[in-house]
Amino acid sequence: MKKFDDNTISILTINDWIELKRIFNSTNIKKEWVYRGQSNSSWHLRSTIDRWNINDKSSGEQELVKRYVNYKSSSKILKSKFYYSLCYLQHYGAPTRLLDVTVNPLIASFFALIDCDYNEECSVYAINRKIFQTNSLSRLRFELNPSDSIKKLIDNGKGNLENEDFLKLLIDSNLSGVFAIKPAVGFQRITRQEGGFLFQGNISIDFDSNLKEITASDYFNSIDECYQKINISGKLKSQILKELNDDFQININYVYPDRNEIYKNLKYEVELEL
Repeated sequence: MKKFDDNTISILTINDWIELKRIFNSTNIKKEWVYRGQSNSSWHLRSTIDRWNINDKSSGEQELVKRYVNYKSSSKILKSKFYYSLCYLQHYGAPTRLLDVTVNPLIASFFALIDCDYNEECSVYAINRKIFQTNSLSRLRFELNPSDSIKKLIDNGKGNLENEDFLKLLIDSNLSGVFAIKPAVGFQRITRQEGGFLFQGNISIDFDSNLKEITASDYFNSIDECYQKINISGKLKSQILKELNDDFQININYVYPDRNEIYKNLKYEVELEL
């Protein structure tokens, strides 16, 4: 594997890929790391709200959640649960401050490679959610003045986004940070993808900038211990996808069980056979 700096490496050969799998196995035992695959290595980490072309994203987010809650008012979703609304909206493709991730690095690799061009590189981002959350909470604790009940949550290491008061503090403060969040509902697709979300603290800057602000803060130690960008050559696409399918049963049909993905499934099956 070729290493460009402290937190970027490049996978250029199958031997590099074999070594990367070994690293995945050794670092993911406690499930502290989450991964995101992107089909072009030049893309930054951006949430869907980053790509929403409106001037006031904060007001847009509030209005989007309000309308969704009114629309679903007869369902089991409680009107006070901003957290649940965000999870639903993210799952169904609306712009939110949540970033889809998985605890399975092989699934992230699949997502990176599936739409990668042969002559390009794709990327798998590896993020230690525990370290980022701890540092984000420290910044929140000392730069804001949260209530005693919220301080208790933070001091106990349980900055829980399901707590409405804590979530309101994060959203109102717009303080840069990255927080892990579990899906509110066990959608089949998310379960298959071993998925979760990362919550973007500040939506006036993009997700990648939130990460960088945290790593540049006084509460942070070393970036290479908690953040890695792994670039994979598109020339390895067919070999790796075949291995993921044959050895791990990771394929389009598995990660996208939804019927609306049937045409993409057929395209993928044909590509595997050619």
